[in-house]
Amino acid sequence: KQVLEDGVEYAQSAREGLSKADAVVITNPSREFQSLRVEDFPRRSSPALVFDCWRLLQGKLGQCGWIDYRPLGVQRHREDKSRQFASLWQ
Repeated sequence: KQVLEDGVEYAQSAREGLSKADAVVITNPSREFQSLRVEDFPRRSSPALVFDCWRLLQGKLGQCGWIDYRPLGVQRHREDKSRQFASLWQ
């Protein structure tokens, strides 16, 4: 708040922030983010964009039509390649 001052709107919780956000970036694996549900993301004329650096919500949001879910570190529509690369470190 000291740096950005009144240049941004601050929310009291992640759920409150979702009500006004066009895009969301999940940058830490906090329980508050892990507990988000599909219902917490409002339906809009254009999908909300969610970048999930921890892939916390992949199982919940991955197939949701009103959310453009982007798990970072995973190539879309290439799960076979993801499994292949994962096997390199087993």
